[in-house]
Amino acid sequence: MSLLTCDVCDAHEEQLTSGDLQVLTPGTLQAFGQKRIFSGRVVTVKVFEDNVLVRSTLEEPGNGRILVVEGGGSLRTALVGGNVAKLAETNGWAGLVIFGCVRDVDEINECAVGVRALAPCPVKSKKNGVGEKNVVVTFLGATIRPGDFCWVDNDGILVSTSVAPTLFITLLASRHRKNKAMRNYPLCVLCTHLKQFRLLCLQPWLKSPRVDSMLQTRAYPVPFS
Repeated sequence: MSLLTCDVCDAHEEQLTSGDLQVLTPGTLQAFGQKRIFSGRVVTVKVFEDNVLVRSTLEEPGNGRILVVEGGGSLRTALVGGNVAKLAETNGWAGLVIFGCVRDVDEINECAVGVRALAPCPVKSKKNGVGEKNVVVTFLGATIRPGDFCWVDNDGILVSTSVAPTLFITLLASRHRKNKAMRNYPLCVLCTHLKQFRLLCLQPWLKSPRVDSMLQTRAYPVPFS
């Protein structure tokens, strides 16, 4: 059992209505890479047919974050290829959401990272180093800010500024009451980076600074093996 976009939407219908929880336009981005389910805090870059800033950002430690690339929706060049996807995997990024294209699809699909992009394109991008990092970006019906929380799975892509810190308490309290297996544990943390359900026992959970820090930063130990 995993925490999926459907779970997030069901638990936060009011935020969907208010716009605090946003859904990227469905059916627009294709899935690449081995991870089909991933989530994390957002880092943003804004570029156009130039991937130097994308690569340099992925050279930093990812710490389970997601790189959101506002590529202007260009279908003329690819912003991410096999080498860049491998770099993201090596440095611990959870995934990439790209409003643009990718190439070296077979190589990307061998990487243990999640990638969403408009389409494949065999043409490489420019290397001028033009772009912006950690800026607010808007595409596919959503406005995404650095530090937002993002969920990605086979049903869609969600982003929110306010939902993440309280989401786990809301869902876990409900599931803890309803699920017999979960009642055997003082706390269950759902790992969205894997399709399987994983348990992490933490007690006392509500008053623990460690748990509060993990919920705020999404820094609890994942993926579990």
